[in-house]
Amino acid sequence: SRREFEGWLSRPEESSDHRRAAPFSAGGREYRVAFAETVFPTHEHREGRKMRFSLLFPGEVIAAEQSRVIVPLLLASAAGAAVLLLVGFLIAHRISRPIALLARTTQEIASGRMDAVVPASGSGGEITRLTESFNTMLRGLKKYQEDLLRAQQFDDMGHLAAGIAHEIRNPLT
Repeated sequence: SRREFEGWLSRPEESSDHRRAAPFSAGGREYRVAFAETVFPTHEHREGRKMRFSLLFPGEVIAAEQSRVIVPLLLASAAGAAVLLLVGFLIAHRISRPIALLARTTQEIASGRMDAVVPASGSGGEITRLTESFNTMLRGLKKYQEDLLRAQQFDDMGHLAAGIAHEIRNPLT
């Protein structure tokens, strides 16, 4: 009834948020009340006059509107979550693939295969710089190993030449 509705609206102790959510029953039907506040400029008040409107909606209309809005919102949220998961997977794969390749190459080098090279990923980021640094280090290591081998060969030749010279100066008796 109108008197019940007006009494319900005049409860100052309830906040507008609480009253907006609370159902109101009249004549066996459930209603929901929505409030809107606005300021109308007037000649008497420079700030304008604050006005409050109360709208009464049948509960089934509100439920239908909520379903109409919530279902697409849930579907959009699920689609957004799926897209975010896909993008996250692609980013993780783009980062982890070069790192896994780098780890595999270090195992090959540890097993003695010094001609292994990590191919550049081409993204231009930190992983590419890490790959380039690793390959530069590997080239330096190979050169060091070749120089060491050459030095050992020269040392061996020196020992052999010294042994031959010793035998020539001191023939076997």
